[in-house]
Amino acid sequence: MVNKEHYARLIEGVQTWNDWRSQNPKIIPDLRGFKLIEVDLRAANLSRADLSGADLSGANLSGANLSKANLSRANLRGVDLSGVDFREAKLSGLDLRGLDLSGVDFREAKFSGVNLSGVDLSSVDLSGVDLSGVDLSKAILKGAILKGAILRELDLSGVDLSEVDLRGVSLSGVDLSRVDLSRVNLIGLDLSRVNLSGLDLSMADLSGLDLSGLDLSKSILRGLDLSKSNLRGAILSGANLSKANLSKADLSKADLSRVDLRAANLSQAILSGADLRGANLSGAILSRADLGEADLSGADLSGAILSGANLSRFDFSGINLSGLDLSGADLNEANLSRTQVLGTDFTGAKFTGACLEDWGTNSATKLNNVDCQYYYRKNGKQERYPIGRNFAPGEFTKLLEKALETVDLIFSNGVDWKAFAYSFRKIQIENESSKLTIRKIEIIDDIVLVEVNIPERADKTQFHNDFLKGYQFAKEELEPQYQARLSDKDKEINRLFLLFNQANDKLGEVPKLMAEQPKVQQNFHASVYGVAGNVEGDFNNYLPEQKQNLAEAAADIQKILNQLAQTNPTTDAVTEAIHQEIKRNPTLKTRLISALKAGVLEGLKTFVNHPLFNIPAETIKGFLEAE
Repeated sequence: MVNKEHYARLIEGVQTWNDWRSQNPKIIPDLRGFKLIEVDLRAANLSRADLSGADLSGANLSGANLSKANLSRANLRGVDLSGVDFREAKLSGLDLRGLDLSGVDFREAKFSGVNLSGVDLSSVDLSGVDLSGVDLSKAILKGAILKGAILRELDLSGVDLSEVDLRGVSLSGVDLSRVDLSRVNLIGLDLSRVNLSGLDLSMADLSGLDLSGLDLSKSILRGLDLSKSNLRGAILSGANLSKANLSKADLSKADLSRVDLRAANLSQAILSGADLRGANLSGAILSRADLGEADLSGADLSGAILSGANLSRFDFSGINLSGLDLSGADLNEANLSRTQVLGTDFTGAKFTGACLEDWGTNSATKLNNVDCQYYYRKNGKQERYPIGRNFAPGEFTKLLEKALETVDLIFSNGVDWKAFAYSFRKIQIENESSKLTIRKIEIIDDIVLVEVNIPERADKTQFHNDFLKGYQFAKEELEPQYQARLSDKDKEINRLFLLFNQANDKLGEVPKLMAEQPKVQQNFHASVYGVAGNVEGDFNNYLPEQKQNLAEAAADIQKILNQLAQTNPTTDAVTEAIHQEIKRNPTLKTRLISALKAGVLEGLKTFVNHPLFNIPAETIKGFLEAE
C-alpha cells in the first residue's frame, strides 16, 4: 500500500531521508506511483525502495543508491542517473533512451523489456545482467563490462561493442552482424547459433573458443587471437584474418575461400579439407600445419612459410610456389604438376608418390636430403619412375638436379623413329643456338625414354610441346608418303644385294631382303648411293651362315643408327641405345651371341658401315655377358 509518510519524509530532504533510513534499516520504502518530478534526490538511499510506476521525470538521482529497488514502468524521462547504483534493481519496462548513464552500475539488474536503443552505455558495468529481449539497437557499448551477462535472442546488428569484456556472456541466437567487436575480450564466450557475418573482431581475444560451424563470412578479424580455437566447418569466406593468430586452431573443412590471411600465424593449424580457393596467404606462417586434401586453387602463397607442413595428397597443380620455404614438408602423393618452384627450399621434404609433370625448377631450387622412393611423370598416377624399383638414397636429388639441363621424351607404345628424327631435327634447326643433343635412350618393357640435353634457361615446356606437335605431324602426314616410296626402294635394295652377291660368289649368296621384312629391307649394312646403286665395304671371308648372321644383326643395329643420325646423339647415347636394343630384341641378342661363339663378332664393324658406330667388340661382348 502506498505510504504517504514515506513520501513526506523523502520530500523533507535527502539528509533527513538518509538519516531515517539509517535508523530504520528494516523498513522498505513504498513510493509506488508517487510523483517526484524534478526532485533533487542526489545521493539518496533508495535501496530496496518500491518506486514502480513512479514519475521521476526531470529528477536528479546522480549518485543515488537504488540497489535492489523496484523501478518497473517508472518514468525516468530527463532524469540524471550519473553514478547511480542499480545493482540487482528491477528495471522492467523502463525507457532509458536519451539518458546519461555514465558511471552507472547495473550489475545483475533486471532489464526485462527495457528500451536502450541508441543509449550510450560506454564503460557501464552490466555484469550478470539478463538483457534478453532488450532493445539495444544502435546502442553504444564501447568499453562496457558484460561479464556473465545474458544476451540471448538479441538483435545487436550495428551496435558498437569495441573494447567490451564479454567473458562468460551467453550470446545464443544473437545477431552480431556488422557489429564492431574490435579489441573485445571473448574468452569463454558461448557463440552457439550466433550470426557473426560481417563482424569486426579486429584485435579481439578469441583464443580457445568454440566457433565451429559459425558464419563469420566477410568479418573483420585482423590481428585476432584465435589460437587453439575450434573453427571446424566455420564459414569465413571473404573474412579479413590478416596478422591473426590461428596457431593450433582447428580449421578442418572450414570455408576460407577468398579470405585475407596475409602474415597470419597458422603454425600447427589443422586445415585438412579446408576450402582455401582464392585465399591470400602471402607471408603466412604455415609451418607444421596440416593441409591434407585442402583446396588451394588460385591462392596466393607468395612468401609463405610451409616448413614441416603436412601437404600429402595436396593438389598444387598450376600454383606458383617459387621462393617458398617447404623444408621438411610432407609432399607424399601431392600433385605438383605444372607448378613453378623456382628457388623453392625443399630441403628434407618427402616426395614419394608425388606427381611432377611439367613442374618448373631452376638451379636455385633446393633439393638437399629429399626423401623419395618414386614419383609419377604424369598426372593420375601414370608413368611411375623408376620402373620396377625404388630410388636409392640421394638418387632422386641427383636426378632432379640433372633434369635442370634435360627434358624427358616418353613413349609408352614404342617410337616411330622416322617421325622422331623429323621432329627433333626441325627443332634443332629452329633453335640452332641451343645445341640440343640426345643424352640417353632407355627402353624398359614397352616404355622408351629419350633424354635430351637442353640449356637450363630454355623453355622446357615449350620444347616438349613443340616436339610432340612435330612428332604427331610426321606420323600422320609424312608416313603415307614414305610408304608410297618404300616399295620402289625395296626393289632397288634387292637389286644391290644381287650385284653384291655376284661380286662375292665365293662367300655364298646373302639372303635377299624381302618386302614382307621391312626392318631388313630398309637398312642395308653398307653405304648405298644413287639409283644405279653402289655398295661399299671391306668384307672378310666368312662361312655363309656366319655372313648371314652378321648381316642380319648389322641390319637391326643400322636401323637404330639411321633413326638416330639426325638427332646429333653423343657417343654414350649411341652406345646406350644399342645396349637397350640388345636387351629388348631377343633375335638380335641371339645373332650376336652366335657371332661371339664363332669368334667373328669383331667383323660386325665391317657390316655396320655407319659413322655413328664405333663400339668396340669387347663392349658388345660385355653387354651380352651381362645379360
